[in-house]
Amino acid sequence: GSTCRHVLQFCRENGEVHKAFSRIAKVGFLSRGRGLLFLGFPSSGSAENFLQFGLESLLMSPTYLSLRELEGYSDNLGEYAQELQEAGQQYDPQECFLLNVTVAVGQEVPERPSPKAQVPTVRKYAKMALASSSPEKKILKKERDMETLILTPPPG
Repeated sequence: GSTCRHVLQFCRENGEVHKAFSRIAKVGFLSRGRGLLFLGFPSSGSAENFLQFGLESLLMSPTYLSLRELEGYSDNLGEYAQELQEAGQQYDPQECFLLNVTVAVGQEVPERPSPKAQVPTVRKYAKMALASSSPEKKILKKERDMETLILTPPPG
């Protein structure tokens, strides 16, 4: 479970990864509607590599699944699928995206883990701010503050 947390934190803090995933999520939303970005690792070792080396070390790029597509996996995901559906209904696609990290645990792990595969996994999801929207907001706020300072009436 802590591996998933570390990966989510890394995706939030690493600029290159954050931008890349934001782009995939934005395109996914525009073409398929509300959904989630799935990032899967066949082992905790591959997740650790990602934490060390970033995007180059990814064995498979993240997949965007719409909420409708997610329903197809609800048998395997059980209650977790319901949680993801609810989160998927509530987030603001203009501001953020949902990232789900799945790490396969155990011995017999397929080369490319899919949400359909019956392999023991640990998973965790989080809401991430879209990379492109956050810096602009900060700039706007600063400008607004500056305007307020500039527009104070002159003395006398």
